[in-house]
Amino acid sequence: MRSYHPVPVLLVILAVGCLGNLRHDAAAEAILLAPREVLGLPVRDNRPYWLLRTSPGWQSAHEIRFGGDPSDPAVATVRVARFRDADAARAAYARLTPAYLYAAYRDRMTDEPVPFEYPEPLPGDEVATYVYGVKLPATAPEGATLLGQLTALRAGNAVLLVESIGVEPDQLVPALAELVRRAHEVEARP
Repeated sequence: MRSYHPVPVLLVILAVGCLGNLRHDAAAEAILLAPREVLGLPVRDNRPYWLLRTSPGWQSAHEIRFGGDPSDPAVATVRVARFRDADAARAAYARLTPAYLYAAYRDRMTDEPVPFEYPEPLPGDEVATYVYGVKLPATAPEGATLLGQLTALRAGNAVLLVESIGVEPDQLVPALAELVRRAHEVEARP
């Protein structure tokens, strides 16, 4: 009979218990699909997600990755967390600090993201933009660097986090506007 070390087994059980019961939320998915045409990138991944799950009032979250394959010119990973009301969303949005973002996504970042002023006005009830160094594969040329951008938005009872590389402002700004518009539409539904 094969024996297993208890610590890895316990970690797997905890991970499945914590993340295994994420449910699909069609409204969250509809919010994230809103900028599909503006981005002009194919949907490569679409799934329930854990963003801000431990925040009070959390109802659901979803993630969609547009592009990102070698044949795609850019990548935008769009995440939304929906909350019971705008106050809960406001409190959850406040958690999206550089330290939180680095802790959550350190597998793809070289350092904590740094706030920066986006060159154009962005939509949303609250908005913040960050830039970070992307961790490159070992096969990347020595000295190569790549910057990624995170845009955090709150639109009513939704908190959005958009991670993008290679998405130009003339695509990103209208895509964010579509996300905010759809989030408010979903919130207004009975």
